[in-house]
Amino acid sequence: MSVEIVKGEDKTLTIDVKDANGDAYDLTGFTELEAEFTQTSPLAKLTLSTVANGNGSVVTSPNPTCGKIQIDIKDPDTLNLESGDNQDLEIIITDAASEKTILQLSGQLKVKERLIS
Repeated sequence: MSVEIVKGEDKTLTIDVKDANGDAYDLTGFTELEAEFTQTSPLAKLTLSTVANGNGSVVTSPNPTCGKIQIDIKDPDTLNLESGDNQDLEIIITDAASEKTILQLSGQLKVKERLIS
């Protein structure tokens, strides 16, 4: 899952979560989904959750039994992402028992500056 984001654009990422056997990870009953990105300012990371932030960026699971996670990032949030070819993304899934699973997508994001601004 290599994804390119141009700073200042709206972007939707769809992630298929698989278990150790390569089967869809059933997200039914999760209590929280979060996505964390590295950013330059105003904080060291951007955390998105199932509650839309002030810019409208949000994490959802449109089809939980199929292990699908959708991250909608709005342009004010992509503006502050750290630029680079090998940026990281972490997804934190919290289940009903408050057990957390952290998916690390190391180096899967390419965040590019705009050519003309």
